[in-house]
Amino acid sequence: MLVPSECHLPKDTLFQSGANHKSNKKLAHIKKNIQINIRTGRHDERGASAVEFALVLFPFLILCLGVLQFVFLNYTQQTLSDALYSSASNPESELISGDRSGYRARVCAKMPFQTDCLNLLTGIKIEMMRLDALPTATTAITGSDFLPGTSGDVLVLRATMPAPQVVAFIPQLTAKDSVIFRRP
Repeated sequence: MLVPSECHLPKDTLFQSGANHKSNKKLAHIKKNIQINIRTGRHDERGASAVEFALVLFPFLILCLGVLQFVFLNYTQQTLSDALYSSASNPESELISGDRSGYRARVCAKMPFQTDCLNLLTGIKIEMMRLDALPTATTAITGSDFLPGTSGDVLVLRATMPAPQVVAFIPQLTAKDSVIFRRP
């Protein structure tokens, strides 16, 4: 059994009488709880689940937002690929005539989550050129070339588009695709 000196409280603090009767009762209750906890080995675990929830919530939330970011990237990549492959199999009139802005508008109409698709700086960049004019080294898609060629030419249609950004600290992810087709 604990005595008041083992509780690191002076003896007179625990057993005063008179005006501090309420504080004496409180101190006696604390002493009794300390004695019970020491004898039984129990610990007060109130609020432990709230702390555990708070520790798990933030990493779980970041993980979910990261997964959502990559879902948007995959969706943008797939939609861009579908637009280019459908253009290669059945070229639109804008593509054959060399109307870059008209073709960009047509591709952007197929992209539901892209609000800045037609923006010249941050939107989709599309290039079209003859296959024999394409450099053999890796080159960035700048959107500067849009040459329709002549009938029977083998053309390369390349496009790049940034995915919508969900998580600010993940760098901007970009979908890219290219397709080779023969102009009708």
